[in-house]
Amino acid sequence: MMTQQKNVQPIRDQQQLEDMKWALKRHCSGRDYILFVLGCETGLRVGDLLKLTTKQILTLKANKTRFFGSRKANAKNLRHVYRELL
Repeated sequence: MMTQQKNVQPIRDQQQLEDMKWALKRHCSGRDYILFVLGCETGLRVGDLLKLTTKQILTLKANKTRFFGSRKANAKNLRHVYRELL
């Protein structure tokens, strides 16, 4: 049996993004909403987002640090997530 390859495209329309945020906020948990917004703002992949700890986010939000590094799953480069994005 041959599997069909799926064509996945990013959401580029601002109204669709706002609609998605509204739907997540209304029908899903706060965790899902936060992960969606954080992914949109930082460009991190789902696997990288799930590796983030609550402590990293709270430290960043409390202005104790300006940024934290997140290493992409398949890359050697360190990606910085800045406080201004949250």
